[in-house]
Amino acid sequence: MRMAIYIRRKILILVGIFTFLGQIAGLTTPWWVVIKSLDNRMVHGLWYSLQCDVSSGISFCESRTKVTDSIFGTTRVGYGLETLFGCVMNIMGTVFLVLYDPRENTSRAVMTGALSSALYVISGILTWVAVGSVSSEKR
Repeated sequence: MRMAIYIRRKILILVGIFTFLGQIAGLTTPWWVVIKSLDNRMVHGLWYSLQCDVSSGISFCESRTKVTDSIFGTTRVGYGLETLFGCVMNIMGTVFLVLYDPRENTSRAVMTGALSSALYVISGILTWVAVGSVSSEKR
């Protein structure tokens, strides 16, 4: 019985770490929005914007890193903060899961397990809200 509890805890820790890595990979991949006109092209990702002037087949691009330059305005700042807090909650959930000892039948063990689960749920909700707000702005 103790061996099964130990293995279950290790599996949960590994799942927590893979969840964090998956969240980071999913949040940092570029979502490209390309706006084209006859002589201009704007490329927007989650963390950056480029403006390219196209003439005679040659493209000159410049970075537009200011929030005022972006067509998304302050949505990018809100997205960055929400995803940052989501990742921090995910890390905290994994740390509390490492501290969780299901062999102890104390209120501390129960609260640590419940807190770990709650932090994972909060992390997921923050990420959904962030991605949803950016998706609604890009339409």
